[in-house]
Amino acid sequence: MDQFRVPQRKIAVSLTLAGGAQFAGELFVPTAGRGGTPGRLGDRLNDESERFLPVASESGGLLVGKRSIVTIRLGVDDAGRENHEEEHDREVRVLVGLEGGLTAEGRVAYTLPPERSRLLDFFNAAPRFIALLDSEGATLINTDRIVEVRRLDDPSASD
Repeated sequence: MDQFRVPQRKIAVSLTLAGGAQFAGELFVPTAGRGGTPGRLGDRLNDESERFLPVASESGGLLVGKRSIVTIRLGVDDAGRENHEEEHDREVRVLVGLEGGLTAEGRVAYTLPPERSRLLDFFNAAPRFIALLDSEGATLINTDRIVEVRRLDDPSASD
């Protein structure tokens, strides 16, 4: 049966779940994703065919419901893979307010058609999980858990 096994790599993460529970563990993603690029955790999180993710932790393995995830913190090496070092038309610094009073600050990078390229358009079209990038890594945020978004780079912009 090994011929049907998909090669995976482990990603060290810190998870925050609804209700405030936090723990460190490892998630698994395919070594190769679409087009031969490295597999991304964001793609796995946004895959609607899976409702649960296996997580390896010090206390053993467990399954975590994707809907219950508020944030997943990645280190700088894995953050680069999540974004594939892609070129984007827009990059906006934001402060995101989440359920339970949590906040996350960083940059969202995206490309949309010019007539639909506002920050509002990005969040309205975003998949369930988006990457918020910073100098120390990335935070994958469940957009269903966002309460508010504040633009930090140009507060007067009408997005």
